Amino acid sequence: MVEWIIGLFVMLIGALGVLFTQRNTARKKADDANRAASHERAAREIEQRINDAGAKARKESSEVQREADNRPATDRPTGSFRR
Repeated sequence: MVEWIIGLFVMLIGALGVLFTQRNTARKKADDANRAASHERAAREIEQRINDAGAKARKESSEVQREADNRPATDRPTGSFRR
């Protein structure tokens, strides 16, 4: 009878060990997925900033070009190219 009780106790401890191992594995996978999603969001934000900066640069460039196109041919730009 004692062997049955000990056997049942060992099986219970083994089952708990398996459950805790599965729980830890699931938590690790969830943490990895959250980390990957965070990296993906950060990459998208950086790409968006790059796209916004490029759009701003294109807009400023087109404004400067439009001013140059609207300037009479006899006028010369002011300023110096030296720094």
